[in-house]
Amino acid sequence: MVRTGGLILLLIVVFAGAALAGDSSITVHCSEQSGMVRVVFESDSEPLIEQSTVSESYSLVKISFSEPFNYKGGAVPASVKIYKKEDSLFLNVRNLQKIKSIRLSSPPRLVVDAYVTEQKKVSPSDMPQTDTKDLRGFVLMLDAGHGGSDTGIIGGQVKGESLLTLSIVNDLYKQLTPKVQKVLLLRKDDVYLSFEQRLADAAKTKIDVFLSIHMTNKKHCSIFISKTPANVSSKEIKYDPALAQSAYIERSRVLAHATGEAIKELTHLDVVYVEAPMPMLSAIRAPAIMIELPIATPYSAEIINSLSASIVKALAGYAQR
Repeated sequence: MVRTGGLILLLIVVFAGAALAGDSSITVHCSEQSGMVRVVFESDSEPLIEQSTVSESYSLVKISFSEPFNYKGGAVPASVKIYKKEDSLFLNVRNLQKIKSIRLSSPPRLVVDAYVTEQKKVSPSDMPQTDTKDLRGFVLMLDAGHGGSDTGIIGGQVKGESLLTLSIVNDLYKQLTPKVQKVLLLRKDDVYLSFEQRLADAAKTKIDVFLSIHMTNKKHCSIFISKTPANVSSKEIKYDPALAQSAYIERSRVLAHATGEAIKELTHLDVVYVEAPMPMLSAIRAPAIMIELPIATPYSAEIINSLSASIVKALAGYAQR
């Protein structure tokens, strides 16, 4: 009886300890100054902070923790996004260049100093209006490939294709928003979206251009358009949603070549054009392309910014053709 009671007491202590381990919490505090954003993660658990690891990839910072925790959030500026995924926090900082991190005690804190590129303010009179004037009425949809549990390619410097495509799409969104009528994002965070959900969301709004961003292990950039199956009648094209892209193939070709020319000029990447049955593109009722970028490229903030600028330039050229 005594032995049984001791075992029960031991189990209570073990389970109580496990429960307490998952009750650790983290709150965040942010401050901005010229060229830097300071993000402080404060916890009630010193081991949680001491055993954390910090890694940087593109415009994202990943903080991995050794045990479960409750993320209580906090006020962050518009240039910063923070989200939790399993036992990690992801910090997305606009125009991120580099980071420094330190750990402090009393209370336990992880301090991440994110150094950013300051954007030069351009007056309306200095903006190249002629380059983008024909884009002003455009509605664009951007698709960041993969997401969430569907990480895509993983390896080397890359922490996940889904994070890199999201960084590129977010930068594109920032550059395009002042120049067009509207930019729509199929996903805004590192979340999983099924193929069916993407198509359903894409069909909700009438758009002028659809761009899907993916990565490849190849050393060149590939630009895809959807190829119409052989022996398809005009009636089938009209009534079959899976063949909707067939009515826009010629404009998709123009868009693909304009994009390839701009990417090649500004990034010096080799570009290959591919026409193939592409389920994600075939149901889109607008000119649509998928861009596959070489994942081996070291995608710093400057390279992502330059890549986005080349795509914006391509869209402006496409609009004028």
